[in-house]
Amino acid sequence: MSNPTVKKASLAVVLLLVLAPMVPALSPSAHAQLALHPPGYGIYLRSGDGWVRLEYQAARRVPVGEMGYVMGIMHRSRAFLRGERAPIRISGPYPFIYLHGAQPEFYSLVRLEARDGLRQLHYSAYTAGGSPRVLEDYLIPVKVERLAKDLYRLVPARILPPGEYGLVLGDHLCAFGVD
Repeated sequence: MSNPTVKKASLAVVLLLVLAPMVPALSPSAHAQLALHPPGYGIYLRSGDGWVRLEYQAARRVPVGEMGYVMGIMHRSRAFLRGERAPIRISGPYPFIYLHGAQPEFYSLVRLEARDGLRQLHYSAYTAGGSPRVLEDYLIPVKVERLAKDLYRLVPARILPPGEYGLVLGDHLCAFGVD
């Protein structure tokens, strides 16, 4: 009496041996290309030879007063994150931010102010039904490069001096620091 598990395993080995010559081996450049892509969906920083995943942090937003009249009353608000320094740090003035599975037009790269044990981001919000907007002084322009379907690289258009930064989506921040 024969063992069905052995038969299945033998069939798998035979199929592998038959099909293996039909599948080309990856060239060194193909291996290098795979290493350039993040390991999964999410937001990543490229750090040395590896990937660091950025996690969303819910920021607490509080109003700080009126700014003036533009299409209704526009108020200023601040979003706060605990701690003056983000736990994720990179060295070098040009962080490469990778969005895998997210659309870059919904994100903004911003400078955060470190003060009194917090990291702060300044918003202006329209009370006439508009969504919150980051104040221009804190926005950092980025170049967006599409690398593959659902994979984008964001590169700051200018050198980032040492400090605290974040990628903003609404009230959520993915924070990091530049040393």
